[in-house]
Amino acid sequence: MSESPTGLVAMRVRWPCEAGGHARQETTFSYKELELQRLATTVIYGWLLNIVCIAGIFGNILSYIVMRSKEYRGSTTAIYLQVLMIVDSLYLLSNLCYYGIIIGCGVGKWIIDPFAAYIRIYVSYSLIDIFRNCSVLLTLVVTAERYICVCHSLKANKVCTPNKSKIISGITVTITVVYEIPRFFILKVISTSIDNCEGNFYTIDASGLVSDEVENVLGILGFVIFLALPLVMLTILTILLLMTIKKSNHFRKSMRSMTRSSAQTSSSGDKAKKANRKSENNTTVILLSVVITALICSLPNTIFTLLGFTAFRDIIIQTLPGSIAYYLAILLLNVNSAANVILFGFFGKKFRRVFARIFIKCYWGERNRKAYQIGSQTGITHTEHLMRENGCHEEGENSMEATESSPLR
Repeated sequence: MSESPTGLVAMRVRWPCEAGGHARQETTFSYKELELQRLATTVIYGWLLNIVCIAGIFGNILSYIVMRSKEYRGSTTAIYLQVLMIVDSLYLLSNLCYYGIIIGCGVGKWIIDPFAAYIRIYVSYSLIDIFRNCSVLLTLVVTAERYICVCHSLKANKVCTPNKSKIISGITVTITVVYEIPRFFILKVISTSIDNCEGNFYTIDASGLVSDEVENVLGILGFVIFLALPLVMLTILTILLLMTIKKSNHFRKSMRSMTRSSAQTSSSGDKAKKANRKSENNTTVILLSVVITALICSLPNTIFTLLGFTAFRDIIIQTLPGSIAYYLAILLLNVNSAANVILFGFFGKKFRRVFARIFIKCYWGERNRKAYQIGSQTGITHTEHLMRENGCHEEGENSMEATESSPLR
């Protein structure tokens, strides 16, 4: 960072892109704009992103536990969602380490701290891209699986099986990792010494192991495979699924309008089919909420990635509003990975029921069991023990005494 004669501060900044590219741009800010830019970094990365990442990791863990329950056993969609929640949690953890702690909170500087420099290379430039791209492909795979189950139910029994779901999930993760391997060797940390200064000076530069042509090809392939093509296919599948759900709801309404006599003569098999169709539609609604959220949250980053192939991206990012917009685009990507538990809980009746059984009823059941054991040993009733534990026993006795002495009794 150097001061120019015009009172501006020239600051060299690397703007990492989710779909590739690590070119450095010269951004020129005035002192006031520089302070605002630092404030935006602290608020968006240091506060908001850290909260979103921590809450998202905790929510994904809870959702994973729910999806592993017996109620979801044998569900191929649940298998894909379990892998997706693991990948999203790793993505949030990587963003928390780099954007939240190192950039947002200012813990460590890659200029003087080699650990932060290596985090910048291997976490920001490699691991974040791996988990992000893997999350996109898994979302596309689970949407395609749900489309087959809903629109081609006869083929679903052969195509959509738990074993095949595990194999496809493993292949998806493997493809993403293999594609991202060259990115680990594009950059390197250089250590140099400065006269009259203690310690070493660390900079990040191209390693020379991967040529610029290979890096450009990887960037274009990454944009097509992990961004453009999935977004187009997700949009098409989402529209088809929404149309299918609309037809199913129309059919259900027509069934409800039937006469009472015909409804009474309906067999148990018809009722089972209706319940199964309703459960399938509910699962589809949950998945569509995940997909639509992903499309909305990925839109700003997609725009920045498209601008990266032109000169407009550099012009926009070199302005203060453009840099803040880029920070918000990164934040929205993390919101997408953290919103799973909210979407599952809001749209999924089955998820809420299983969640309550695991995390709420188990807590109260454990308290009731302990109260029964203590009561059997001390003679204290189950209700008295719970009232004492909640601090209400004394208040209950006082209210009983007041009732006994009341003239209205």
